[in-house]
Amino acid sequence: MHWCATAIVLLTLTCAGGGVLAQPQSFTDELVRKAESQGPESGFCATTSWPPGPSTEEFTAFLKSASVGTSKVNLFADGKCELNRVTRTHMENGGKCVTYDFWTCEKGRYCGKGTLVDCLNKAGVFVTRRNN
Repeated sequence: MHWCATAIVLLTLTCAGGGVLAQPQSFTDELVRKAESQGPESGFCATTSWPPGPSTEEFTAFLKSASVGTSKVNLFADGKCELNRVTRTHMENGGKCVTYDFWTCEKGRYCGKGTLVDCLNKAGVFVTRRNN
């Protein structure tokens, strides 16, 4: 992992509302390890105490303010936990698109990783989600 990306995650993780939450590095490290190895969740997500997954409005705010290196963590109502890290932003069809890597664990199931591209239209409304 690039030292700068590690330092960003180590110091702070930015959440959807633009606030900063100090998070134990061990939780993000463990999520990445589990996801990279496609290991079992085994109750891990319940130990994180991460903030709840964002509403559509909060997610839209995250996309609007996202820049390369921005990270956020979420614990969803279904027990899934996830780390997102922005790797690229660009304009497409008049709106901002954000490419981010994610590491996730499904409660009671397995963990994995991937990349998504989420976009806003030219009015700033969240309109698309696609795999990169």
